Amino acid sequence: MGWQRNQPWIMEITLPGGAFPYEKSGLRKGMTTGDWANLGVTARNGNLPNASLPADLLLPQGRKGPAFLAFPNFDIYLEWNKSFIYTTSAAYFATRLGGCKTL
Repeated sequence: MGWQRNQPWIMEITLPGGAFPYEKSGLRKGMTTGDWANLGVTARNGNLPNASLPADLLLPQGRKGPAFLAFPNFDIYLEWNKSFIYTTSAAYFATRLGGCKTL
């Protein structure tokens, strides 16, 4: 289905304080990891992936909830299961199983 091995599918991130262009959040907005980094987005654990990698900002619980960058492999997962909530939940639990700590 197009899954790219050794590529991320979702990453929990931290948004910068203050003003932020929340209108850029959502799927298929044409942003890259580098664009988000330039806006002050940082990885919760580790580093953001390659700056040229397409990335969508997901805010499944709104501005005050957890924030994620979703990458092209996330879209592949959505092809398998079209439920945004199911896919986001599965990805979040996978990151937790991988060692990511909660806030």
